[in-house]
Formats: sequence, C-alpha cells, structure tokens
Amino acid sequence: MLPSRRASVSSKHRASFPSPARFYTDSGVKNHSDRSAWSSVSSKVLGVGTDIVFVPRLHDLFVRQERRTLSRRGQNPDSLPSASNDRFGINQGEGAVDHFARRILTETEGDDFRRWRQDRQADFPTIEILRWLGARWAAKEAAYKALYPDYRLRWSDLEVHKSSPGDDTDQDRTSSPKPFLRFSKTFDPSRHASARPLPTLHLSLSHDGDYVLAFVIAESREQKVV
Repeated sequence: MLPSRRASVSSKHRASFPSPARFYTDSGVKNHSDRSAWSSVSSKVLGVGTDIVFVPRLHDLFVRQERRTLSRRGQNPDSLPSASNDRFGINQGEGAVDHFARRILTETEGDDFRRWRQDRQADFPTIEILRWLGARWAAKEAAYKALYPDYRLRWSDLEVHKSSPGDDTDQDRTSSPKPFLRFSKTFDPSRHASARPLPTLHLSLSHDGDYVLAFVIAESREQKVV
C-alpha cells in the first residue's frame, strides 16, 4: 500500500468560490427579501388508483343492450346472436357501443374514436373496439380512485390521448406513443373542495388477453420558496 500523504496545492491553483453574500450580490439579489425569487418545486403523491376491465364482459353488455333496444322498437332481437355466442363477432351491438362511447368519452375523445374507426373501415373485429373503450374506462376509473375524495370526477372531466402532451405534430405511425391522461377542457375545478393546483396524472395501461389494466398516480406539484 502506498503511504498516504497530503497533497500540497499552491494558493494560485486553489479553486475560489464566491461567498453567499457575493453570490446574491452578483446575481442581482441584494438582500434577504429578494431571495424569495429563488424557489423549488415540491411534489408529493396525492393518491394511486388501479382498475381492471374484463373485455368479454363489455361485449356481453353491448349485445344485451342492443337486444333490449331492438325489442323496444318492435324488432326481432334474435337478429343478434346471444351474448355468449361468437363473443368477438363483427359489429355486434354497434348501437350500444356508440351509446357507451358517448357516455364515457369527451368530445375530443369522441372525435379520436370516430377517426380511429374510419381508419380501420367498417368491417373490423369488435375486439378492437372493446379494447379501445375498455382502456379509457379503466384509466378514468383508476384516476377517480387516485383523486377521491379531493376530486369527485365525472366521465367528461378526463380524457386519454396517445400523442405527447402539447405535441401537435403527426406521430410516426410505426411507433406506439405512450398514452397519457389529462383533465379535459370542460373540467370545472370550482366544483371540487381541493384548493390545490391541478395534479399531474401519470397513466400506465396494460393489455393481456381478455383483460385491460390501468394504473394511475396523482402527483401534486407546488412552488416553494427556499
């Protein structure tokens, strides 16, 4: 082992750091009262929420609803297959699907949904619709759990998108942008008891066979003076 020895550094090579007083003076902060200009962002987790959707259950719900609608109109509900048969057929219960979409989607999400369907033409498997809607159902349910009781949300208060927040450029269609969750334009903070700034919502979605899983973390960010 080499013997330890204290390194000698000449005074002209020593690093020189300004004193705190000089730092504030050189930065244009003349006294303690001006130090309020310096702040940091404090964040904390307000809550977490998760939700799971069994996709075949949505399909059965849509088919049953469509059969009831046909019965009320005096039409033969047997024109649709039973909910248990051919559960992922083509466009079964389409009217019920549209009703469900109007219920849980914001206007912006509804526009996204219509474009998404048009891109895939009219004859695509219903499983794609179910997964698309199921993901948004699960995301909003998870967010509700993460924000309750500070916020009591409605379906129209939140929306899920697949492009980056604030990015209006076209996404590369070969990539799969990460979905994100945000408060909608129609969200009214005055309806809620919390006086905090709106939290940031972090969303994770997973698809596995017949299941869609959503996980949401609600994070509060506030400016603090240091």
